[in-house]
Amino acid sequence: MVTVKVHHDRLTRYSSIGMMLLGLFTLLFVSGFVGLILIVAGYVMYRYYRRQTVRALQGTGPKA
Repeated sequence: MVTVKVHHDRLTRYSSIGMMLLGLFTLLFVSGFVGLILIVAGYVMYRYYRRQTVRALQGTGPKA
């Protein structure tokens, strides 16, 4: 069995999660509208990161 490693930047994942946490903090303590915008921006960043990771894994299978 071959172990497949996909090299991807962890900074993208951590920055998107950080953006969502910052949005949650902003939502609770500063401004609701700005917090929602930050949460949505972080979620979009995270979905983009996951889509890139899945596509990279799909291309690594055995070729016939």
